[in-house]
Amino acid sequence: MTQNPEKRNVLLFVLISYVFSWPIFFCVDGWLEPTFTAQGNEAAARLSVLIGHTVAMLGPALAALLLWRFRHKEAPAWSWSRLRYYGIVALAMLALWTLPGLIGLLSGDTLQSPVETEIWIRIAIMGVFGWVSGIGEETGWCAYLLPRLSPQVGKPRAMLVSGAIRGLWHWPVLVAPVIGQVIAGEHTWLELLGAGVVIAIQLVIGNVLFGSILGWVWYRTESIPLVGWAHFWHNLTRDVTLMLLVGYGDSLWAALMPIALYVFAFVLFDRVRRDEGLEWWQVFGSSKEEPSEQGVEADDLGSGTRIVLARRSMLADKLQPYVVLVDGEEVAQIRDGEMRAVPVSPGSHVVQLKMDWCRSEPAEFSVSEGEGVRFECGSSLGGWRIILAPIYLTILRNRSLWIRSQE
Repeated sequence: MTQNPEKRNVLLFVLISYVFSWPIFFCVDGWLEPTFTAQGNEAAARLSVLIGHTVAMLGPALAALLLWRFRHKEAPAWSWSRLRYYGIVALAMLALWTLPGLIGLLSGDTLQSPVETEIWIRIAIMGVFGWVSGIGEETGWCAYLLPRLSPQVGKPRAMLVSGAIRGLWHWPVLVAPVIGQVIAGEHTWLELLGAGVVIAIQLVIGNVLFGSILGWVWYRTESIPLVGWAHFWHNLTRDVTLMLLVGYGDSLWAALMPIALYVFAFVLFDRVRRDEGLEWWQVFGSSKEEPSEQGVEADDLGSGTRIVLARRSMLADKLQPYVVLVDGEEVAQIRDGEMRAVPVSPGSHVVQLKMDWCRSEPAEFSVSEGEGVRFECGSSLGGWRIILAPIYLTILRNRSLWIRSQE
C-alpha cells in the first residue's frame, strides 16, 4: 500500500510533543499548584505553574528538532526577518493589553501597591525565558507543522489543523485541576467527561484563531524568532497587565480584549483564504466533483456479482488510497474521486475501509448472483470536522473513514 510519509511525520511530531509536555502539565496543574494552594502558599503555587509551563512549552520544539535531525536530515532555516516587524508586534500587543489597562486606571482600577516580591520574580522569569518558550512552541506549530500540512491540504486548512493540535496540546492545563477535584470527591467522573469535552472544544476554537495570527506571520516571513516573539510578547503584555492592575481581570476591558484579538485573527485567516483563491465552502466543505470511473471498464461496473464503490473527492486524505476489505481480506484500493468495482461471491459479506491505522465501521450487505451493490465512501474529516483531526486519528480512529450503501 502507498504510504504518505508526511502524514506519519506529522503524527510522530504530535506524539512527541504531547508525550513531553502533558506529564509536565498534569504534574504542575493537577498536583503542585493545588498542593501549594491547599497549604496557603499562593506564591509557590503561581511560581510552580509559571516554571512548569515555561518548560512544557519547549515540547513542540523538541519534537520538531528530533524529526529534523533523525527523519529529515536537515536543519531548520533561521531567519530574523526585519527589525521593524518586531516593533510592530510590540506596539500591537501594547495596544491590545497595556493601553486598555491604563484606561482601566481611569475607571476605578488600581495598581498593586506595594508590588509583592513574588510578582517581580514571575515577571523576571517571563522576561528572561518567555521568548525562548515562545520560540519553543512556534518552532513546532509554525516552522515544522505548517510547511508539512500546507502541501497536503492547503494553507487555510493547515492553519485549522495546526490550531486544533495546538489547542488539544493545552488540554491538561484546564482538565488536570478538575481531575483532582474528582479524586477529592467534589465532582463526578461524568462531570469530568463533560468538562473535558467542553474544554477541548473551547481550546480548539481559541487556538485555531490565535494560531491563525501566528500562522499568517509565518507564511509572510518564515521567521522562527519573529513568530516566537509575537507569542512571547502577547503573553507578557497580557500577564503583566493582569498582575499589576488590581481589578483589571474582572473588568469589561479584559473581557473585550480576547474578542478583539479573535476578530483580528478571523480577518487574517480570511486574507490567507483569499490569497489561496478559495471560497469558504472550499475551506470547510468537500469537493463537489462526482467520482470518476478511472481505471474501471464499463463491463466491470455493469455485470457480474460485485460491489461498486464511489469515493467522494475531498481534501482530507486526497493523496492516499483507501484499502477495501471484504470479510477481512484486502481486495482492492480506491483513490480520491474514483469509482471501482470489486467482484464478490453471492451471499452475505462485510465491507470495510482502512488507511494506515484508521478504519471505517464495517458495513454488512447481501448480494445475489449477477447483481451489484453500490457503496459511497470518504473521510469523516469533511467540512468543519477537519479541526477534529487529532481526535479522529486517535480516539475515533475506527470512525475516521466511512462507507454506506447507496439504495
